[in-house]
Amino acid sequence: MKSPLESHKNSYTRAEIALVEKCFKVGVCDASTLVVKAGSSLLADQTNGINKRYLKKLVDFIIALRAARKKVVLVSSGASAAGKAHLIQTHARTHAKSVLTYKKPHSHPASKFLPTKQAHSLSEKQVLASIGQVHLMESYRKAFAKADITISQILLSKYSINHRASYLNARNTLQALWDLSILPIINENDPLAAKDARLGDNDVLGALVCGLADADLYIILSDTEGLYLYHKSKTAKLLKIVKKITPMHFSAAQGPGSHHGTGGMVTKLEAVKVNENFSIPTLITAGTVKNLYKSIFNDHDGTLFLGKSDRFTQSLHNTASPSQLPQTPVMQHPAQNLATSIRKPSSIISPEPTSAKTSLKTTSDKKANKKSSRLSSKKRWLFSNISPKGHLTIDLGAAAALRANKSLLPKGILSVTGVFHAGDVCTIVAQASSRNTAPEPLGRGLTNYNSSDLKKICGANTSQIATLLGYKGHDEVIHKNNLVISDN
Repeated sequence: MKSPLESHKNSYTRAEIALVEKCFKVGVCDASTLVVKAGSSLLADQTNGINKRYLKKLVDFIIALRAARKKVVLVSSGASAAGKAHLIQTHARTHAKSVLTYKKPHSHPASKFLPTKQAHSLSEKQVLASIGQVHLMESYRKAFAKADITISQILLSKYSINHRASYLNARNTLQALWDLSILPIINENDPLAAKDARLGDNDVLGALVCGLADADLYIILSDTEGLYLYHKSKTAKLLKIVKKITPMHFSAAQGPGSHHGTGGMVTKLEAVKVNENFSIPTLITAGTVKNLYKSIFNDHDGTLFLGKSDRFTQSLHNTASPSQLPQTPVMQHPAQNLATSIRKPSSIISPEPTSAKTSLKTTSDKKANKKSSRLSSKKRWLFSNISPKGHLTIDLGAAAALRANKSLLPKGILSVTGVFHAGDVCTIVAQASSRNTAPEPLGRGLTNYNSSDLKKICGANTSQIATLLGYKGHDEVIHKNNLVISDN
């Protein structure tokens, strides 16, 4: 069976095919640390809970990656489906016994999880996850044991991501496991997560793990080949390269996920957005193919999101400059932009709005600024933080200073919202530049002051801090080393 790129080569120019091959070479083949996410739509089975045939295919893929000397983290869904299948089988055995003992089978607690019933409450879902996690990991243990690979389980929570010490512990644990050639398998700690304390869909969890693991590539195995424009329509086109996520891509994404999964293409694009902040590429590709390793590394299947990584600079420069790549005509509605771009054979490359600021530097830009776009561990953690404690609104002058790699001083702060302590993460928003524009989210940082003291000194000069507070604190509210600016 031909790959999508091979099947439609006549629709693409030689330059476009060369660009795809170079970007896949740099972003996929050369990646050394990978996070692989397998969703419930692939792993779940209505009868047995876990699709054993697919599990073997996934295990073979991970084994091939390790044989190629790549460090791998597996983010796996499927625990809830496995738990439900186990309870259904338990109910069936109880029903069989009731024929002899005259007991009422529907009085068994597992009856609420019959195939015709769906778990709706948080507690029911947590029950399924806590039961199924055991069976899922046992299936992985048996499958990887055949290749003499030891696995480990890491259950992350919102606390694990938000708190710096816990985040560093998880990061150090991953490195220690790799040093021992042990495969980490990660999932969210669903049984203990409160409704407002969940990380969300495992697509986003996988992206957060990319920041934690300092990954070079995030592979999302899906039940679709990648991101289509006008999905499932006669004019649908599979995008091969996406430089930057825009509202167009979200409008092109399909709706809810599968029966077993919690998300669809939209949650995958949200994960891509997280990785854009980390400057980590993401590949969304079909997990249903016969040979996953060949499909990804040889056939270059799927949609590759470049994620603002400067690793692609040379590939784009040698093949086509950003101005030569297809641009999207400026129209009022995103769907109109999509319709126009679909009719062009060049829609193999995602069109980019002409007003958008491309994050891909030219070679001359790279020489002028040798600093890599790769974020430090601390700054990746700042972007990973799910629940910032405070909200700081700053003026346009302060916003310009932050973009120029300066620290945030009290003089530029207009307002302070929330209750927080020194050392907490706060979001930073620039004031609206005009009445017709909304405030612009800028980034996040670790504040040197608590909310009470910061309200007293916001708008003041640094020389006034001691007088206003009664003690001499830091000149900077947020130091530039504890600050991360998003590229919107």
